[in-house]
Amino acid sequence: MTFFYVCLGGLIGALARYGLTTFLNKKFVTYGPYKSTLLINVVGSLILGVLLGVLEGNSEEVKLGVSVGVIGAFTTYSTFSLDCVKLLIEKQWRIFFLYSLSTFLLCVFFFYLGLIMF
Repeated sequence: MTFFYVCLGGLIGALARYGLTTFLNKKFVTYGPYKSTLLINVVGSLILGVLLGVLEGNSEEVKLGVSVGVIGAFTTYSTFSLDCVKLLIEKQWRIFFLYSLSTFLLCVFFFYLGLIMF
């Protein structure tokens, strides 16, 4: 059953990411492509922290379905990596450092915040 929960969660997370990315890129086109990836990763970190706190007494299957499935598919480390490499190739050093550092710090902070909320 764990495999099923992770697959179902992955479907939900991927669809949520696609929908939110599409919305953000249309709504905030002037802010550039990095903002939607940053926002999705920060929100995903917060949600993961909250859900792991809330689901503490639940089965391992449910926790894996939510953490690996939903949040794993929703957040997008590979897109973050691609964005960073593009910035390095384009020699956009300042944006690269701001983007990579803010992603790391904000994601860790919001995960912890979500975890301690419950």
